[in-house]
Amino acid sequence: MSHFLYLSHNRRDIPSTIQKAAASGIKFVLVSQKSKDKLVCWAHDIALANADESNIFVRTGKEMEEIFKKQTHEAELISKHILVYDCHPSNQVNIINQLQQRGCTVCATGQNVHDVGVLQNADVGAALGIAGVDRARHNADIILLNDNIASLLVSQRVTE
Repeated sequence: MSHFLYLSHNRRDIPSTIQKAAASGIKFVLVSQKSKDKLVCWAHDIALANADESNIFVRTGKEMEEIFKKQTHEAELISKHILVYDCHPSNQVNIINQLQQRGCTVCATGQNVHDVGVLQNADVGAALGIAGVDRARHNADIILLNDNIASLLVSQRVTE
């Protein structure tokens, strides 16, 4: 079974957390409504993408819909970090649902109103307690009181 941590907000303060999680086998889904270049830059900033970018799978939200529909790129979906740009909230919920249908466990973080669907549909929805808006916090399974996703890694180790 694959475990995914779904991030939709740009947190440049988490490279060591990302590296530890990736080393433990967790894959990441980064989503953004911004451009491909900005999203790939974010992946490099947080030390997720390796230098040759062979460990990331980059597509638009619309392309991801087609991939799921046609059931192509299955091995890459499970083995690589997924970066989805030009991705709208409806695409985001479908990405989570499709990963779950493939046997993956998905933990999603969110802080805004447009993250509510993601928080509700993930196996574990984690809202940011400081930066998060009330609606996100009310629709999450857990609230990260310190806004630190490293807390999720600690909880994963405790449950193993």
